[in-house]
Amino acid sequence: MNRIKNIFMPAFCAAAASAFSFAGLTSCSDWTAPESVGIHVPTVEEEAPEQYGQYLRQLNEYKQGEHKVVMAFISNVKGEAPESQSMRLEAYPDSIDVLCLAEAENLHSDYVSAIGEVQRKGTAVYYEIDFSSIEEKWQQFSQDTPAAVSFPDYCKENVSALVGLCNMHGFDGITVTYDSPAPSAVSDADAERIEGGLAALFAEISSWKTSNPDKGLIFSGFPQYLPDTSVLEECDYIVVNARDAVSEADLDISVRKALSAGVPLDNVIICVAAYVPGTTSGEGWFEAGADGNTIDAVAGAAEWVMTGDSFTKAGLAVADAQNDYYNSNASVFSKIRKAIQTMNSIR
Repeated sequence: MNRIKNIFMPAFCAAAASAFSFAGLTSCSDWTAPESVGIHVPTVEEEAPEQYGQYLRQLNEYKQGEHKVVMAFISNVKGEAPESQSMRLEAYPDSIDVLCLAEAENLHSDYVSAIGEVQRKGTAVYYEIDFSSIEEKWQQFSQDTPAAVSFPDYCKENVSALVGLCNMHGFDGITVTYDSPAPSAVSDADAERIEGGLAALFAEISSWKTSNPDKGLIFSGFPQYLPDTSVLEECDYIVVNARDAVSEADLDISVRKALSAGVPLDNVIICVAAYVPGTTSGEGWFEAGADGNTIDAVAGAAEWVMTGDSFTKAGLAVADAQNDYYNSNASVFSKIRKAIQTMNSIR
């Protein structure tokens, strides 16, 4: 199993301590951009460039090797800068494999500049194309526009524009999300509209992937509800939505429902939510076990990933990952860090 080796060089440790001390001062409350007063605080890389370079090499080697993948979904707002440290890409643990932004349209320059910085650490940055969001925009568009285009044509136009953002901003790939009801669960008219929209969406995605073979593609949501699961063959990972799970048994149920005929079995990632700070139940929490103690869903899912099964548990995805920033006084993103350690024995 791959491990990130500790670098205990005095100069590196001193620089790291300085950097972490400064970071601690800025994370006590919601972060806002400080006013420039002409003071330059040296970075770890500036104070110990050789040691930091060695750290980056080891970090990249770890991510390129065999390990359990950790993915974080970040609910950024279209056109807006990060409103706090919890929304800044650079603030996330270096060992995270994939950061996925909810919005890539009108991407703020702070995010654009951060993409390259975290990519140096081997972290891939994706953005989400959400079928439900496109559907909601089309419904509003149809109300406002008397001669509205059909939903499949609207999907084609929107997705064609969205995939262009990947190369524009230097993203590593795209996550396509479908967590809507199964077409069989709605009216015939709605089913026809959904199936037409999905066909148009994936036709654009497939064309984009063919033209960009070096870019990654992830599916997220409920794969069993797709009318055509063959589109999943192009995906690097299948992220199964289990945000409602309240136990490890629920995770099993979610995955077994998802792994219907045609859904790949060798690249499954389970997705749970980070709990909202201050809560002890609800989304992001598992129910109390026999010992009467509750456990957060991220920790429970990490333990579940390490158990064997008939399909490959490739890793863990955390929805609303920004919530985990404030969930401990000891360190930021404490639950995500612990999950990485649980699944990959990082020392």
